[in-house]
Amino acid sequence: MLYENKVVVVTGGSRGIGEGCVRAFVGAGAKAIFCSIDGERGPLLAAELNEAGPGRADFLKCDVTKADELRALVDETLSLHGRLDCLINNAGWHPPHKPIDEFSVHDLRDLLELNLNQSL
Repeated sequence: MLYENKVVVVTGGSRGIGEGCVRAFVGAGAKAIFCSIDGERGPLLAAELNEAGPGRADFLKCDVTKADELRALVDETLSLHGRLDCLINNAGWHPPHKPIDEFSVHDLRDLLELNLNQSL
């Protein structure tokens, strides 16, 4: 397997495309550390994937708009596995469809902070 025993971090990994990435990496034998702000869904997904294998999934709750939480994500990954081979920077959000004049400046800043400014 191409990703067997590789260490992968996936942000926004508890739903949608991120969840699909985590499933694919674990299915390929990787050690996938995934995060999201959803503290309920993440642990359930990790347990499901660890039962199926052949790789391993570990969930960490993390708000990628907060630099200290991103540092903790990387630190925990290094503590668990000693390295990081691949990063899927997937966390993001798309606002519901509504007229532009219904978006506040705060709404726009939150959207940009999550979709554009997150970084490891």
